[in-house]
Formats: sequence, structure tokens, C-alpha cells
Amino acid sequence: MSAPKIPGLVTPGQIEKQFQKQPQIRDSSGGPVVPLRQQQIPEQAEKTRFNQDDRLMPIIPKYLTKEILKQLGIVLTAVVSIYLIVDFFEKSDKFMRAGIPLSRVLTFFALNIPFIISQVAPVVLLLSIIIVFSLMNRSNELLALKSGGVSFYVLLRPVLVMGIASSVILFLFSDRIAPETTSRANAIWLGEVKKKRLVSSRE
Repeated sequence: MSAPKIPGLVTPGQIEKQFQKQPQIRDSSGGPVVPLRQQQIPEQAEKTRFNQDDRLMPIIPKYLTKEILKQLGIVLTAVVSIYLIVDFFEKSDKFMRAGIPLSRVLTFFALNIPFIISQVAPVVLLLSIIIVFSLMNRSNELLALKSGGVSFYVLLRPVLVMGIASSVILFLFSDRIAPETTSRANAIWLGEVKKKRLVSSRE
């Protein structure tokens, strides 16, 4: 007694007949006959893989640039803040003895910020890059990118671009802005703090 036929169920015999009806071609070496569908699958898969790689190439540099800039802002803010706090405690007694108002004290330290940035920016940028790649390695993101076929050049390209751009920006910043603000800060320190301290000591 034969088994009842279930509507919509495809039997192995029907699958074999369907493949036999497909057009067949021979490869260039004259090998065995291969179904056309089986010939097209590797080409389609390769084309799909390259299309995915093309879409991923712009995303990875943008992601790395965003993360490096974020860490750069965090680390730079922390370093500048620590520098200003230490400098404030070292000079606060001198400002108090000279009788300098609080607004001038804040102006003095604000004018010193460009000089501090020009001094610590290269080290802060290097530290930010190390932090970003360390976090990516910790979360296995680097392993996933390498497994996906992403080359080392793709990861290194945004770092090189940021290094060159930051060098040019830092050169202009140190040449144009930092000297001007430093001279104004020195005018407050030498012209108001040191001068008033000298006058008070003579009296």
C-alpha cells in the first residue's frame, strides 16, 4: 500500500527531474557537465562579497575616526584640567598676596590653555589611538574585521590621515594662536602679579 500524497510536498524524485531539465554547460577544460545554476552560484557569491566589501570600506574609517576623536576629546580635557589644577595650586598664594581679582586669575589660566594644548596634543593623540585599538581588541572587533577580509591598510589609513591633518593644524595653532595668548598671560603674570609683589615687598 502506497503512502498518501501530501499536497505541496516535493519528493526527491521531483527534485532530480527538475535539475535534469535545467540547461547544462561544459567548463572550458572540457570537464564533466555541470548544471548552469551550480555554475552561477560561485560567481554570484563572489560578486555579493565584493559588493559588501565596497559598502564596508567607507564605514570602517568613519567609525575609527569617530572613536579616535571621542577619546581625544576625553583625554585632552582630562590632561588640560589636571594641568590647570596643579598650576592653580602652585600660583594661588602669589595671586592672593598680589591682590589680583578673581576675574583676572580666571583670565590668566584661560589664556594658558592654548599653550597647554600645543604641548600635550601629540602625546594625547597617540594615547587616544592606543586606547581605541585596545578597546577594539578587547571586544574582538579587530579579530572580526580581519576574519571579514579587512586589510591592515584600511585600519591604518584613518590613523595616517588624522596624523597628517593634526600635524598641520597643530603647527598653525602653535604658530598663530598659542604665542598670542601666552604673551597676554605673561603680561598678567609679570605686569600685575610680579610687579605688585615687588612694590609690596619694598613697602
